Amino acid sequence: MLFASIFVPSFPLQALFAAKPELRTEAIALIEGKPPLLKVMAANKKASKAGVEIGLMKAQAEMAGVHVILRSPEVEQFAHASLLACAQNFSPRVQDKAAHLVVVDIEGLRSLFGSPEQIASKIRASLLQERLRVNVAVATNPDTATIAARGCRGVTIVTDAKQIGSLPLALLDPSSAVLETMNLWGITTLGELAALSASSLSQRLGQEGVLLQKLARGQQVNPFVADGKELEFADRTEFEYSIDLLDPLSFVVSSLLERICANLEEHSLSTNRVDYELALDPPRVTGDELADEQLFHRRTLKLPNPTTDRKLLLRLVQLDLQSHPPTAPVMSVSIRVQAVRPRHMQQGLFAPQSPDPDKLELTVARLTNLVGEDQVGSPELVDSHRPRAFVMAKFEPAAVSDSKSPSLTRSPKVALRLFEPAKKASIRVRSDVPLQLSFDGKRGEVINHSPPWLSSGEWWTETEWNRKEWDVQLQFADGAIADYRIFIDLYTNQCFLEGSYD
Repeated sequence: MLFASIFVPSFPLQALFAAKPELRTEAIALIEGKPPLLKVMAANKKASKAGVEIGLMKAQAEMAGVHVILRSPEVEQFAHASLLACAQNFSPRVQDKAAHLVVVDIEGLRSLFGSPEQIASKIRASLLQERLRVNVAVATNPDTATIAARGCRGVTIVTDAKQIGSLPLALLDPSSAVLETMNLWGITTLGELAALSASSLSQRLGQEGVLLQKLARGQQVNPFVADGKELEFADRTEFEYSIDLLDPLSFVVSSLLERICANLEEHSLSTNRVDYELALDPPRVTGDELADEQLFHRRTLKLPNPTTDRKLLLRLVQLDLQSHPPTAPVMSVSIRVQAVRPRHMQQGLFAPQSPDPDKLELTVARLTNLVGEDQVGSPELVDSHRPRAFVMAKFEPAAVSDSKSPSLTRSPKVALRLFEPAKKASIRVRSDVPLQLSFDGKRGEVINHSPPWLSSGEWWTETEWNRKEWDVQLQFADGAIADYRIFIDLYTNQCFLEGSYD
């Protein structure tokens, strides 16, 4: 394994100079703390020559004639973001150890960027373009690379632990008690610490001494754990003036989706969810505060199959905008997609070809735009005993099953085919026994029937029901025989034909 450690010396000052390069030629002292206890925490060489030291009060630094600037966390965060972005451009495995320190796994990058020395040089050159002067060290473990980057300027390739032997002991960040003991022993460098007896060191300094010696000998102590941050695939654009037509808005959405899909393909990913947000410019009345839904139009599109087809995603967004148009002109568009692994599916050799899932999704979207969201989808049962208790859920085809085909000797099953809505009928009943049924201009005599049963529920809601039901077998005048389910609504005393049996 090979690791490259990127260290930014004097990070607060370098972050300031990267943001304001014109200050490099001046004597600068950075201060931090709460007024009036503002103290110097960093100073460049010119300020040091003027007599400014770490820990001086703000007034004392100003008396030395240097430029005193308050430390800015925002400036340092921006510099740190540049450091991370540069590291991630070279390798996906990056460990963010501190604001001024990043470790990169560069194993296997030789074919892309060259030798380890070339990789380190390219990293350093890339950060020089961001106005950051860094030290880059490469070693076979991250701890040795970090020690070398902190102690050596420029690019360092560590092939032998003896190369770090001349570095000061303070680079290991020992506790003050251990450092004082080492100084009393006359141990000031890593090489001198590495030469000591491990057992004797353990007896005198305990576990901390053993760990420090392992580091001094070029051994790994801390594990390398790459940051598990999810990649973000999003884009945004703002307009100089508001847009209230779908065509120009579609043009902007198309360009955003094109960039996002290209980024997904670079990472070998797809998306099955698109979130878009439109910032609106509604009419305003001075002094009135508008609700969030009046200022933003937010929608989410979920796809059953992951895709990177920009044209498909654009058409789905267009259809969604036609079904749910914004209530005011649009000032900006933001799109964010959820990245997932592509779906790979291999059909059976003799299995019939299934329809293209992307075309199927587009067809469902067009139907939804035409008849409404609650009229298209797959029926999904609701946790209720109420008859016809189902809702229309989003259509998502099931994955292809690997199980064997069912046996051809299946037992027949009876299915009830519901009429939607239930057909009004005329039922002649005597002593809870149905005798005759008329519907759709036809009349049948009941030749067989089940006992009646009562069902009711949800009396505390508007969907309460109370009815009496039968399963009946009818014989019509032409001799045809069919099975039906009938019921009487006990609230309205109306009769209905609910469905037929297949």
